Amino acid sequence: MALFGKKKKKSASGLPPQAVLLDKALELRHPVELVMGTAAGRDSIDIRNSQVLDVHSKGYLILSQPFPRIGPTMVGKELELTFLIMVAMSAGPHWLRVGYKTNLLKIISDYKLNERTREDVLVVAQPKELVRHTLRLHFRLRPPREMGLRLFIMPERTRVVVKDVSAGGVAFTHPPQWVFKRNSEINLLLALENDHYRLLGKVVRTGRGREEKGGSQTFTAVVFQDLSTVVQRRLSRLMNDMLRQHLSSRSGVKT
Repeated sequence: MALFGKKKKKSASGLPPQAVLLDKALELRHPVELVMGTAAGRDSIDIRNSQVLDVHSKGYLILSQPFPRIGPTMVGKELELTFLIMVAMSAGPHWLRVGYKTNLLKIISDYKLNERTREDVLVVAQPKELVRHTLRLHFRLRPPREMGLRLFIMPERTRVVVKDVSAGGVAFTHPPQWVFKRNSEINLLLALENDHYRLLGKVVRTGRGREEKGGSQTFTAVVFQDLSTVVQRRLSRLMNDMLRQHLSSRSGVKT
């Protein structure tokens, strides 16, 4: 059912009709990334993972409280909401990130979702239009072999191969008979020398790609959930170290 009763007008931007984008993005329990601190001059971008809990009839969007929680000092301030959705394009199914900017209207404790469920929530205005989101939330890198970065599926401690990694998620290759359903959660262990990161990942996509040697490979990509501030900083440092190694290898300078 199309939201807001809008007709499916063809988008001049080359995107699917707005009604399609809105229907996909505002599905209940659909993941949302809340982007804060994007103003010029900021050294970092603060990103919190949330979910759509309710689409209110009065034009409000009800979101789950992320971790770390958003406090009352953010009420009235601008957020950017982004959604990763799969849409039908002329070339076939395509993953697309769209979003919009809005202000945080209020924070409600003990919001009644149904007769048996109450949650702490954020309240924002529903989007009137979703646009293609071009801000790179996290840069992704393929870890250098000499770095020794290892990834395990827990609790079995089954090792998989890291395809690429960012401060917000990881993609890994695995045997094609392994099936990971979208939105399912996986316990992971990311290990580098004496550092170990126990992480919870939510599956956002699976697919097939090409190996460097020309063969095909099956991969699954996850976004990390419920990251503490300490782990976020450690992952950011890890990515910065990895980036320095990539840049030095290109220039021929040893770090």
